[in-house]
Amino acid sequence: MTQGGSSLRRVAGRIAKVSLIVVLNTLALFVIANIAADYYLNRDQPAVSDEQRRRMAGDAAIARYGMEVFKRVYPDKTEGEIRQLLHDQPELPNAYEPFVDFRSAAISTSTINIHQAGFRIGGKDQAPWPLDRNAINVFVFGGSTTVGSGVDDGKTIPAALQAILRDRTGRAINVYNFGVGAYFSSQEVTYFQNQLRYGYVPDMVVFIDGLNDFHFWDGDPATAKNYRQSFYLMMSMSRQLGREQGVAWHVVELAKSLPLVRLARKIGAESTKTSAVSTSTKQTAWISQANAAPAGDDLYAKTYKDSFDITDPVRIEAVMARYLTNKDIAQGIATQFGIDAVFAWQPVPLYKYDLAQHPFRVEDEHRRSRYGYPAMARLAATRDLGPGFVWCADALQDVKHAVYVDQVHYNDEGNRLVAACIADKITASGAIERIGRRKPAQVAAAARQQLAALVETAPVEIRTTARLFGTQAQTDSLDISRPVSEWDEIGAGGVQLTDASAGFGVVSQEFPLDHESADRTFQVSVRIKPFTSDYTGLVMLCFGGAKQESSVVFFNPKTMGVIGASGHHLLTTEPDGWERLALTGSCKDAGNDKLKVMLFPAHGTAENRGAVIFGGGEIRRVVAAQAGDNVR
Repeated sequence: MTQGGSSLRRVAGRIAKVSLIVVLNTLALFVIANIAADYYLNRDQPAVSDEQRRRMAGDAAIARYGMEVFKRVYPDKTEGEIRQLLHDQPELPNAYEPFVDFRSAAISTSTINIHQAGFRIGGKDQAPWPLDRNAINVFVFGGSTTVGSGVDDGKTIPAALQAILRDRTGRAINVYNFGVGAYFSSQEVTYFQNQLRYGYVPDMVVFIDGLNDFHFWDGDPATAKNYRQSFYLMMSMSRQLGREQGVAWHVVELAKSLPLVRLARKIGAESTKTSAVSTSTKQTAWISQANAAPAGDDLYAKTYKDSFDITDPVRIEAVMARYLTNKDIAQGIATQFGIDAVFAWQPVPLYKYDLAQHPFRVEDEHRRSRYGYPAMARLAATRDLGPGFVWCADALQDVKHAVYVDQVHYNDEGNRLVAACIADKITASGAIERIGRRKPAQVAAAARQQLAALVETAPVEIRTTARLFGTQAQTDSLDISRPVSEWDEIGAGGVQLTDASAGFGVVSQEFPLDHESADRTFQVSVRIKPFTSDYTGLVMLCFGGAKQESSVVFFNPKTMGVIGASGHHLLTTEPDGWERLALTGSCKDAGNDKLKVMLFPAHGTAENRGAVIFGGGEIRRVVAAQAGDNVR
């Protein structure tokens, strides 16, 4: 019995040893497999800058179509100029814009320059910003064809429109290009409202539409899916952080994060994509004849096979109804503000254009215009779309050579022809003469409003009490281009403030407060020029008593868009090009006897370190006119 038991223990020991070896080897293989999968997933994802990404996209376009194609598109440019243009243009950055998700971010290259206010510079003849109220100011809204993808600053539709109108009328007409890539009419009318809310009221507004309305026919902006997923993710994380999760949840989340699982999901997604392409090809057999492409174009039929997701007449009708609604909204707003409005329906390569001159393949969503444009043409021919509507979709029909730089964007000549169509409408309507007649009265009314505002606010006085961030400033974790001892005389060049921290670098200054003063409302302001930072903050902190009080504003200096704020703030552009950020707040707790002002130039993480140019600042006290208190 003892001997048998000993044998059993030896057998059990050997089994346990073998099992342990198997488990350890399996675990080792599992770890090695995950390391290999992680390497595979990340091997093609080296960190690249925006400039490198644009160059890669430009090189890919040249490799795909060949330089000879682009020489036809850009007949007046050398190979070097063509390469530079293609390197500068693709994948332009966007910035957050309230109510429309995004807009064009500030950028400066040799061929494309976008102002911090969001409009594309119109070349050497760009009009001033803020607006010259003595000139006739025109805002143009549209998608990437309006921005002028693929052409130089001075060759866009708005730039050409400005040149044509100035030449025809001899008047000071300033046109601003507020086009944004991937915008359609729903976003454009909202972006127009934003400009009015910001206080920028033009004399005329032009909307250029058609192509993107059909591309985004479900009515969602280009970024809607990403923002919607981010919202759900944040909500999910909020719920998860608000309660303790069980063991099963942690196991599932751990499994999802494993490289092997991520690799399997990637392979599955690619397989699904391939299957979907195959399925969509098979579905073309049951498309009804009523939705087929217009007859007589064998080249198109040989190149494309369109599914119901491109030809659906119900959604085409919905797009036209949505456009007309947006047009009516924009017209109503323009009328209310005394603005002349023009609505242009733009050309597309798949409507009345010789495809033999078009070497670029048109993606699925943009091919919807082939079916939507004839329907819109019938609507425009049979229904009065208002005095501001102009049909420019035929503007390129007589051109027998290449006028598109890619699948949908016009070259210099194409932009001039579209601009000429819009200019014809404007001049024929008498809009310039109407604006010219009412302009003097508007300028005078604005001057009276400014005077009335001064009279109305006379009981309140804003006094400059001290220099902000002069030689008394303190810096922490910043690289500065000039020592603080020179900051009382910064000059026109300013001081470069570069974050060098692991969190946030800061410039700060403290001021003592009078306990007895009744006027403890302050306005601090700084002058900023953008550099590499996209996240800058200005903070006022009242402390020393039982309750600290703060006012903050965080903004993107590249776009001057506000990211978050808890105090009254104002962003303005000064005549010399500096941006001034003003923040106002009150120290209500009488126990607080110190005011600290802090400027954070940038994020401090390694990925987001950046710099701004600082041009000086001031701290002011907002007091009753009869008060004489001041910061000690």
